[in-house]
Formats: sequence, C-alpha cells, structure tokens
Amino acid sequence: MPPGDVSAIHDKPALARHGQVILLRGWRGLYSTGIDSLADELRTQGVGATVFRESQWPKVAEKLANVYPSSTPANRPLVLIGFSYGADNAVAIARKLSAAGVNVDLLITIDPVTPDKVPIGVAECFNFYQSNGWMDVFPFFRGIPLQADSGSRIPIQNTNIHEHPELEDPHVGHRTIAAHQPVHQEIIKKVLEHCPIRSTTRPAASSPTN
Repeated sequence: MPPGDVSAIHDKPALARHGQVILLRGWRGLYSTGIDSLADELRTQGVGATVFRESQWPKVAEKLANVYPSSTPANRPLVLIGFSYGADNAVAIARKLSAAGVNVDLLITIDPVTPDKVPIGVAECFNFYQSNGWMDVFPFFRGIPLQADSGSRIPIQNTNIHEHPELEDPHVGHRTIAAHQPVHQEIIKKVLEHCPIRSTTRPAASSPTN
C-alpha cells in the first residue's frame, strides 16, 4: 500500500465538513485494506481523511504539531484513527501532540496490540477490539482495551465486539476487523458527530478536563 502524503495535512478548510481525520494502517499494511475503505467512506460523507502507513507516524506527529500549534486552527476537530500497530501509533501521535500542547479531539482505535496509555490532551476516545481467548498471548491475533494515563479522567469507551450482538460476527478476527462494516458504521457515526457540516458554526478545539 502506498505511503500517505504528509503534505496533505494542513490547517485550511477542505471538504463539506469541518475537521481532519488521520488514519494509520497496521504493520506493513497487513490486513489494512479496511482502513483505506473507511477513509473512502468518510470522504463520501464530506470529511477530509488521509491514510498513512504505520511507520510514518513520527513524521505525521511532527507535521500535526506544526499545523496545530494553537488551540483554534481552522480545521478542527482533529481525529486520529488507527488499526493494530497503527492503533498503537495513533496513541503515540496523541502523546507527542500532548507534549507539544496540542489536543486531539477524537481518538479511535481498532484492535490495538501493544498500546501506550492514552495521554492527557485527548478529549474523547473509542476503542473497538476483539479478544480471542488463549490466543490473546499473541499480539498479532487480538486487540486489547486501552487505559488512560494515571490520574487522567479522559473518557475511554472500550468495546469488545464479542460482547455486543450488533457488532459480533464469528468470522471476524484481527485479520478482518478493520474491514468489518458494523465497526465502520459506528466509527463513521462518531466522526460525523464531531465533524459538522461547514454551514454550521465551527466547534472550538476541545479542552479535556483531567
């Protein structure tokens, strides 16, 4: 899969809706075609969405820190979405931005495997994952819940799809969850809630309470 264009990250209004969505594929793009299709689905809804390889995360973090140095850039909200090791790296980007004083309005992860704790500076976080019993000892076969930094009150909603009939599918595993349409629908709904159409008043950047 091709690398994402880091120069596409900017602070200018883009499509029909407010906001900018950054998506990261899994390790070497494995099992990640669903991330590209999710980006396509978001674009059809008028949301600016750019997909990157998981290995690009340091450059993406650096670019975002330069583009969002203030609390109210033109293209808020800022949304990060990642799958597998790309989910881990989406959390890593949020941590880099937090250190730079930049808030992330919405963080969404799909089957993170070895993630850091979610840092202060993330306003809202949703994690979709699936456990696989004894195979959970192998990080490339499952996802895990996210945790917030100690002392943080960041709201994290961990959703194990095996515990939700509307998301459950016996054929869904780590290799297929990124393309699972019920998960896509939930993610798109949450992104659209944060990214209103441009005819409405642009929301101010979030200021998480911690």
